[in-house]
Amino acid sequence: MERLILTMDSIDGDLEKSLERMIEYKAREKSIDCSRVVKYIGNEYTQASPAQILSWVTEHEIFHDGELALYVRAANIRFPNSWVAWGLR
Repeated sequence: MERLILTMDSIDGDLEKSLERMIEYKAREKSIDCSRVVKYIGNEYTQASPAQILSWVTEHEIFHDGELALYVRAANIRFPNSWVAWGLR
């Protein structure tokens, strides 16, 4: 379990670094041509900025974090340090 917690903390750090790079890159001003239509929560997109795609991925991860929190709480396992900000210990 400790290995999982360390891995999740590492992934959180990687995400923070990616966000910092996207700000420097001005990712909201860029556009990616989607060769196929991207369907996300009932909407179809033919173009999306890197920042929008990261937002979609983040929302999807948040959903799974919620699922994981339910399982972790039920199993009485310690949450990763990065989750303390949300009141989870």
